[in-house]
Amino acid sequence: MHYKFTAQREEAALSLYDYRARFYDPRLGRFIQPDSIVPGAGNPLAWDRYAYTLNNPLRFTDPSGHAFLEPHGFSRNKELKLARFEGISLNSSTKIVIEQRTQAVANAYARTYNLNQYNLKRMGEISGYRSVSPELLFFQIHGGAMTYLHVAESCDGNGGGCAAETVSKNRIILYSNVSESYFLKHSRVIVHELGHAFNNAVG
Repeated sequence: MHYKFTAQREEAALSLYDYRARFYDPRLGRFIQPDSIVPGAGNPLAWDRYAYTLNNPLRFTDPSGHAFLEPHGFSRNKELKLARFEGISLNSSTKIVIEQRTQAVANAYARTYNLNQYNLKRMGEISGYRSVSPELLFFQIHGGAMTYLHVAESCDGNGGGCAAETVSKNRIILYSNVSESYFLKHSRVIVHELGHAFNNAVG
């Protein structure tokens, strides 16, 4: 197994690089699948969904296959949000707490991943790597932002009741049998459910 300049795995039998979200063909200098996200939709260069780093690989990298990065892992894609909300409206303070907990989990992912990559490089198992931002790693793991769906239903999980339930790698249901203030006082519930989402993502 070979890792290339930006720490992407080379699939030698296919002559492609695995960017996790999609494959890159180095002979074409393009991805072979379209981006499922259009980051920076206000930028016409981002409309080419097969392009690698806005066709500017000397300046940017794309560790996830979804969004280009400046050097040192700074994302230029301000639109990338880790949490999105659907269903019954939540008040802004509840949304902020959920966004903060989601960001904290993304930060933990990045700390762990980047340290692991550093150790692999130090031991000579990979030739180089670039640190990955928390947001892009979260997108890579979960396939996009986490959707929090607030429903007018109750949850009776395990007979003891519950406040939330993870139904996929990027979807968590927030039930109405608890008040919104519950999520403010017990924000660890969000971290707990994100753990289930991670398990769904990695199998």
